[in-house]
Amino acid sequence: MQERIRSILEDDERFSEEVEKEVRTRLSEIQTGTREAPIVETVTKEADDSALREELESKDRTIHELQAQIQHLKIHAANVPMKAATPKEKTPEQQQAENERIDRRKRLVKFYSGKYLDSQFFEHWKEIYPYKIKFKVWHSENSVELMSSSNKEHSRGHTLGKLPPMAIMDAKFHIIRVDDKGITIRGRGLPDGQANLRW
Repeated sequence: MQERIRSILEDDERFSEEVEKEVRTRLSEIQTGTREAPIVETVTKEADDSALREELESKDRTIHELQAQIQHLKIHAANVPMKAATPKEKTPEQQQAENERIDRRKRLVKFYSGKYLDSQFFEHWKEIYPYKIKFKVWHSENSVELMSSSNKEHSRGHTLGKLPPMAIMDAKFHIIRVDDKGITIRGRGLPDGQANLRW
């Protein structure tokens, strides 16, 4: 009998059929007030039902335990800080290209020291440019962001394109700090009024 119950539980279709059959039988008994099956068969069915109930309760307990474990793992994963990816070692060519880029940018910063940044500054800096943010009033905070052309904000439709040269001059971008990591620029429309550019 245990084997039969186990095989029914493992076979979704058979299990559904058995449940439907049992429900129809019980409904018929309730509506008519009689039992169609002999007393002996009814006793056997009650024995089957208890074994079936026991098996279902066992499965329910297992499901609840697994759900609790999943919830625990989710909470744990949310609280564990992500490990920083180990940076790959650069090839000599990559290192040389990086050094040349940093030297070029440092010379550019020296040239623009004490001056407002124009479109030529960003053209020579390369990779980063001021973009107008969609639905933001010009010169309001967060109406301009410095980003690369590959930034996902463009594909999401959050930008209106590069700022034209006159708008760049109007924003009065200027360098306020230079350190080992890069520069900090202040200007109208930037988030919190300023932005950082890495060497």
